[in-house]
Amino acid sequence: MQLALPGMPEPEPLFVGLDQSYTGFGLIVLGPDTGIVKAITGTWPAKKHGSGVMRLLEIYHWLWKELSPYRDRIEHVVMEGYAYEARFGREQAGELGATVKLALAEALPDPIRYPTIVPPPQLKQFATGRGNASKDDMITAAAQHGFVTKNHNLADAYLCARLAHLAVAGTTNPAQESVLRKLTLLTERHAA
Repeated sequence: MQLALPGMPEPEPLFVGLDQSYTGFGLIVLGPDTGIVKAITGTWPAKKHGSGVMRLLEIYHWLWKELSPYRDRIEHVVMEGYAYEARFGREQAGELGATVKLALAEALPDPIRYPTIVPPPQLKQFATGRGNASKDDMITAAAQHGFVTKNHNLADAYLCARLAHLAVAGTTNPAQESVLRKLTLLTERHAA
């Protein structure tokens, strides 16, 4: 956390949500009042960026550049995890997840650099009450919390950022509290 100068208010904390994929990366930075500070997407098509390490480097540098200006204010990061039941693309998802984690490790201070990973069914459960919600359901859930978008990657990232905020601020909602208890177990800094 950045220290405030005498007589200056301490900078407000920020919360980050990430929905990573090659076809539509969503990044949301929320303020303490859950107002949007940054909402951005990124895509890295193989035709333009290749399919190997050069593509991963593009993603790494993009994410590092987007998060670095906020590094001293970020309190918590939540990223959507992998769809473990997916049959195709598991290796690419693993490489992408590792790239995102490396960018977080370099861009953010300890212990913030360790994201909380939320599996897709838990994110859907948090947002809609159902672990099998559709992309449209997630867009609707984000709108119900005040973030209107047609982009499902940004909707998922926004809902991850709300989880990041709740992980720090807490909640009195029993259903959300149950999800938060499960998420703590998935934070890498607690896994060791």
